[in-house]
Amino acid sequence: PEAFAYPNGDVDERAIPVLTKLGYKAAFTYDHRLSRSPPAQPLLISRIHVNSLISLAGLKIRMSGLHPAIYHLWRPYSTSQLDVTS
Repeated sequence: PEAFAYPNGDVDERAIPVLTKLGYKAAFTYDHRLSRSPPAQPLLISRIHVNSLISLAGLKIRMSGLHPAIYHLWRPYSTSQLDVTS
């Protein structure tokens, strides 16, 4: 396999070296952020929640970056705070 999705989007720092060793090229978090293209850390690609029930207005808010900004003010933990250099 080339891609991995963290269960429930919850990243565990210990998984990153294991995924690297297994040859994964990409892994997806669920941290309500928009990722840059190409991602700075391919094993920490952010995703946002979008499903078939979301309105067009809701989708526009999420894609604008406003939703991720508000979400992270409300919930301060994010994968960008993980130490993935060791």
